[in-house]
Amino acid sequence: MHWYVVGVAIALWVLVAVAGAAALRTGRVRPSWMGRRVARPRLWGAGALVMALGMVTTSLYPLAHSDAAIDVVFVTGTSLFLGGLVCQMLAQRPAGDRRRHAA
Repeated sequence: MHWYVVGVAIALWVLVAVAGAAALRTGRVRPSWMGRRVARPRLWGAGALVMALGMVTTSLYPLAHSDAAIDVVFVTGTSLFLGGLVCQMLAQRPAGDRRRHAA
């Protein structure tokens, strides 16, 4: 993988981490179009931080020099990402009743 691709990916995940830190600090989710569905912004922010940490960890797997180290980095990063994703899903409001819209 080219290092400029890794650099861009890490920069984007740093932006996600900044949004998560802002949600933890202020109790509001930015951008505002995302905040309408979020019921618990601090949990959402913690999930964003953990998710970003997992993706940055996974992006750095080329630095590992052995197969065992690559496996540890990949499993750790993926676990952090999925844990953060679960936190963000739990922070959202449930969807409305979809049955009443069915024809």
